[in-house]
Amino acid sequence: MKNTSKILALVLIVMTVLMSLSAITVSAATETVTMTFESKDLTAAAAGAFTDGQVVLAGTDNFFTLVLSAKSKIDSSSKTWDDGYASGQRLNMGTGEPGVKNYISITTSVPGATMKIWWASNKKVNHVVTADGTEVASFGDTSTSGQFINEVTLENAGTYYLYSEGGTNYFFKIEVSWEVETCDHSFENGVCTLCGEPDPNACKHENKSPATCTKPETCVECEQELSPALGHTEGAAPTCDTAQTCT
Repeated sequence: MKNTSKILALVLIVMTVLMSLSAITVSAATETVTMTFESKDLTAAAAGAFTDGQVVLAGTDNFFTLVLSAKSKIDSSSKTWDDGYASGQRLNMGTGEPGVKNYISITTSVPGATMKIWWASNKKVNHVVTADGTEVASFGDTSTSGQFINEVTLENAGTYYLYSEGGTNYFFKIEVSWEVETCDHSFENGVCTLCGEPDPNACKHENKSPATCTKPETCVECEQELSPALGHTEGAAPTCDTAQTCT
């Protein structure tokens, strides 16, 4: 029983140490891409400035794709939201046809992303569907107007369409965010011992001292050995008067 207790105690200690190491070396960070319709992000445009099915890339790193119609427009609308966001412009977009016109498309490469939408209702319903038409979420109703913020979980990686049913709703801001694991790197010999990522600040060994018969090739900057000494190449056999030397 004493030995069993000692073993269990040791196991608990090891597990505690491993969990502590995990907490130290791996952490979570949130990445976010954003689209607004302010003039700095997307130039204001009156109805008729677009054509049916016109594709417009927008948002951080063109992460979002707008597929608009001739009736779509981007116009002024100053509103302040419960979370403090103050808008100056909006996307005024009519009835959507996913894959055809009047929808916002986003493609995420990670599961579990969150899409957050700042919008104002014209007593219409919004939908989020996958590329094959499977509904992920709907929000809004045909009896209520006002300002809203809705969040939708995008459970799988893939392409999603956001659109309005039966008429015009107004979109002011859209964010997609997801968590990624980050490593608290421990670099050794230019490589992280935890995740294998190369050290961006490691010496590139561009200035080298060539190897000789007796000396290894080394980096002039950091003096790290890059390849071993060449070793001697035997010359002619020795004679009574001449020693054998390296060629």
